[in-house]
Amino acid sequence: MTTVGRHIGPDEVWINPQFAAWAKPYEFSIRLTRPGCPNDHAPVERPFHYIEHNCLLRRRSRFADIDDLNRHAKWWCDEVANVRIHGTMRRRPIDVLRFERSFLKPLPSARPAPYRTVVHKVRSDYCAPFDTHGYSVSPVHVGKDVTMHIYPHRVEILLEGEVLAVHVRSFLRFKRTVLKEHEAEYLRLTPSRRLLEGAFLRLGPTAETFYQGLLQERGQGAGYHLRRILKLADRRGTSVVIAAMAHAAKYGNYNADAVVRVINGRDSPAETGATPQGEAPMPPARVKAWLEGLYVEESDLSEVDRRIDQHGSDDDEEE
Repeated sequence: MTTVGRHIGPDEVWINPQFAAWAKPYEFSIRLTRPGCPNDHAPVERPFHYIEHNCLLRRRSRFADIDDLNRHAKWWCDEVANVRIHGTMRRRPIDVLRFERSFLKPLPSARPAPYRTVVHKVRSDYCAPFDTHGYSVSPVHVGKDVTMHIYPHRVEILLEGEVLAVHVRSFLRFKRTVLKEHEAEYLRLTPSRRLLEGAFLRLGPTAETFYQGLLQERGQGAGYHLRRILKLADRRGTSVVIAAMAHAAKYGNYNADAVVRVINGRDSPAETGATPQGEAPMPPARVKAWLEGLYVEESDLSEVDRRIDQHGSDDDEEE
């Protein structure tokens, strides 16, 4: 069966590495039967014929329950199968067992736990993903392909056979599990983050308040938004960006996209409500100010009323 291995060429076989790892503590060899040679199975499968046509037929395969079957099987082994003269060995199996028992090895104290193996690349957030959940490693391994052993309750991350991290398995989707030592190493290896924080906080008290909200909302992703807002301050001016941050914070929108929307004159989603039916939506503040600054020529509107009335009378005559 392919869970054990398969033939991949003449006299060449592939052994499932996971099965080989499971078999190693038991110290038995793995040998695949040759394709098209069913007789290779005969020495292994023949005892089942003996059990079926001797042990089970003694009771015509009729048993009250599993305990009844086990009692009958033990009696049959002790009184029939193991005390008969074996056709190949020409000796009683019980005598051969006494001789071979001194050569048998003890079973391992614990069976190796089954696991699934996957290979993934460490992302820029120094996490290797599995099932949409990220598990952290040292930031120095960003961009490398690592092997992940997925156990029922833990995740091991290895690089060239060396264990990089062990995590408790999480079944939360689109989240991250970050070990404290990995986060501390990330902060130590990225001094630019500290420089960004210092430059941003120098914008004033409004920036400090906005930064605290940004940390709560974005966590380790705050650096991306700091860079965008600082670039906006260079292009559009510090006072404009500070006012935009204050406006975005008023509605709980702590991110660079909200600041851009405010600067471009689009209201934040929290501020914009549904337009009542039959009413035109209010224009953005900057457009409204521009319209109010336009010069409108004053004139007598009675002439307009007269023309409307005249147009209406012409339509009545045509009917």
